[in-house]
Amino acid sequence: MEDRDDNGTNETPTYINVTNEMPIAYAVPLYGYFMPILLVITIVANTLIVVVLSKRHMRTPTNIVLMAMALCDMFTLLVPAPWLIYMYTFGNHYKPLHPVPVCYTWNVMHEVIPNLFHTASIWLTLVLAVQRYIYVCHAPLARKFCTLPNVYKCVGYTMFASILHQAPRLFDSQYNSVELSPKLALRLIQHDLSEKGSV
Repeated sequence: MEDRDDNGTNETPTYINVTNEMPIAYAVPLYGYFMPILLVITIVANTLIVVVLSKRHMRTPTNIVLMAMALCDMFTLLVPAPWLIYMYTFGNHYKPLHPVPVCYTWNVMHEVIPNLFHTASIWLTLVLAVQRYIYVCHAPLARKFCTLPNVYKCVGYTMFASILHQAPRLFDSQYNSVELSPKLALRLIQHDLSEKGSV
């Protein structure tokens, strides 16, 4: 696959390189060094929240929503973590991704699934606000609408709506295999690194 300028002459072939997705000067410190620390804190904190709120005597409609929010927040960071650690902590961001299924997996685990859980967490915050409004302003209705079965259904509907909301993102990118000679691939990698100031 090649890019052509207005004169129809060949430019450098286009290929998938994670380094080109975001400013590497910010991505390496944030994703490579800060994110693993944040990941550990997030896993510990949200696991403790889930353990406490899942006890039988703690199962209330409000706590069910809070527990679902904690799980969504944890998965927002946990799902892309293996890729981010591999790419930025271990310094593999300059290597082109291949084969094509790996590119799709990167997209799904780095973009789609984390956004799905983040969207669900935001919408669960809205569910919690509506639930609080019903409890405070319409207390008699709370006994009818804010029951455990209804809250479980609401959390399920929220997750389903988040899946529907993010599903089109599975089809917004197309990846094709490109054959590069070893010399050209090395030249492209060196070119990218020199543009970023790494060589």
